[in-house]
Amino acid sequence: MAYEGNQTNINRVFNASHLNARAELISVLHVGVNKKVNKELTIGFRGKLYSSLLDINSTNNKGSFVTVDGTNNFYNHMFNLDLEVRTSGIASLNNDGATSESTIKDLRKRIFFWPNLGLGVDVGFTYQLTDQWMVDGSLQDIGFISHSKDVKNYKVSGNYVFEGVNPLFPETGAGQTAEDYWNAIEDEFNDLFKVDTTNTKYTTWRPVKLNASLNYAFGKKKYKDCDCLRGKSGYQNAIGLQLYGIKRPKQSQMALTTYYFRKVLNGLQTKVTYTIDSFSYYNVGLGLSANFGMVNFYIMADNIFEYKNIYDAQSVSLQLGFNVLFKKDEN
Repeated sequence: MAYEGNQTNINRVFNASHLNARAELISVLHVGVNKKVNKELTIGFRGKLYSSLLDINSTNNKGSFVTVDGTNNFYNHMFNLDLEVRTSGIASLNNDGATSESTIKDLRKRIFFWPNLGLGVDVGFTYQLTDQWMVDGSLQDIGFISHSKDVKNYKVSGNYVFEGVNPLFPETGAGQTAEDYWNAIEDEFNDLFKVDTTNTKYTTWRPVKLNASLNYAFGKKKYKDCDCLRGKSGYQNAIGLQLYGIKRPKQSQMALTTYYFRKVLNGLQTKVTYTIDSFSYYNVGLGLSANFGMVNFYIMADNIFEYKNIYDAQSVSLQLGFNVLFKKDEN
């Protein structure tokens, strides 16, 4: 429907449940801890506090739409709809006199402790099968956000028939201008679809993410007996296979990645990935991580060949960040 329109799809029924859209802007505060259970198993936990700056979602739609040959016009458009769009944090930004500067200022105020808050957790583990083989897994964003502030929802429900636009403009002598003609069509369309507006609060669930991988380390570097800079594993390289999944409103989205990891210098690591997913068969990613004392800096990007033309890219991701590391003396 979106690509071809309905002119070449007469009598074809389109399913309104295929209309799924979601957009959000959130900030996240999180704190985590990991625990080495024994020399093979390490587990981790992270708690999250979400703050929703704004949210738009329409994911539970039902009904159908079909275009048939008409009687009073070329076509009749027949709707059987149960559609809803839920929003929070949007209505107050659309007030009279709002500018881009005032909107940005309002959004900044919401970054911390805006009333639309939520909670979530991440859990994960690492298990060392042998000196060189390791498996790990994690579930991220098991949580929700409650939207109760600045909520405005729109719903259209019922059966409608629209006979379309009259292809013949009125005669000049009729006194109706082109603007009047199109305004009349707009009014007719607006009168046809009765939109119910509510301020009912709602809850959104976070898209749970799954990560699981199998890893193999190799290339053990030879150190002198007195070299105290060597890492615990001593391996300079690793390859692996990783499965990634994320829960979407219609169905889960999966991706399979193979990677090569290399310790370049003490405290400096790099990683190259190749991913097959529903968007692409040539997704190449690159990551770099560096440690400076207690601080770890990282940068990660995927679909690096798509950055030359972002407009045509179906999916790109760029992440920058840092972690503060605390080590407990094992002695």
